[in-house]
Amino acid sequence: MFVPVAALLRDLSESRGTVQRALVVGGGIAGMTAALSIADHGFEVDLVEQTEKLGGNLIWVKRSLEGHTTDSLLEENCALVEKHPRIRLHTQSQVVHTIGEVGNFHTTIEGPENTVHSLKHGVTVLATGGSEADTTSYGYGTSPAIITQKEFEQKLSDNSIDPQKLTSVVMIQCVDCREAPRNYCSRVCCANALKQALYLKESNPAISIYILYRDLMAYGFSEAYYTRARKADVIFIQYDIDQKPTVQDAKDGLEVTVFEPIIGKHLQIKPDLLVLATGIVPNLPQDLVQMFGAALDEDGFFQEADH
Repeated sequence: MFVPVAALLRDLSESRGTVQRALVVGGGIAGMTAALSIADHGFEVDLVEQTEKLGGNLIWVKRSLEGHTTDSLLEENCALVEKHPRIRLHTQSQVVHTIGEVGNFHTTIEGPENTVHSLKHGVTVLATGGSEADTTSYGYGTSPAIITQKEFEQKLSDNSIDPQKLTSVVMIQCVDCREAPRNYCSRVCCANALKQALYLKESNPAISIYILYRDLMAYGFSEAYYTRARKADVIFIQYDIDQKPTVQDAKDGLEVTVFEPIIGKHLQIKPDLLVLATGIVPNLPQDLVQMFGAALDEDGFFQEADH
């Protein structure tokens, strides 16, 4: 059973039979935050990360919706984790076996060069995160001008895409998601599209940007950035699942066709770049799920507690 970290902290301090130590699996920003929170409350923590570096998706996400760079956030949290006296960091490592229950786990992790560590801990936090979903839709893989939102962020960061050289960009939202078999909203794609559109407009106001969406999830404070994007002349076109946009590789470049519901006509757009938002899939190894008896929903994410 998995319960909120705050509740676990209370249980750890009050239960005499509980091992006063925590295991956090996953060294992204969620795992680092959990480890630091537990350690700052006075408990020992083992943080396990399967790759060589901490950071997870924050390594490639370079800007926030508000326009702030994320490098300092990443560096600060990595430094805090690595220097914290109550956190023992295990990189290039993975959980290979565990037995026990909440309050008393015995877990084995395997590290570099087949090194093995046995851990005792009272609670387990699984923060293995998620990754951008793969796709073959809308011609992805057939042209270097068709990329995903993650690739777009990376190419803007390493300057392999220069906004000054772009004249037109189309972004298609909800690619392969919010329909079977991946019938859920990832809740980050629309904000990411707004972020990229505003960055492009700030870099080159002359760029024509079209965001093709089903429902724009600009909830909370992100609504203000949707308004800013509209004022910056970003064009939003809603499409229906039964009448999706189509993409053709014409002689003179890409051609995107979309039905514009307000004017009731199909539009043809010839962008320099087509950016696809494919959503998030969970990074939850099945063996890890089974070891800890975690309950998953139909989409492979953790089942929410009913209390």
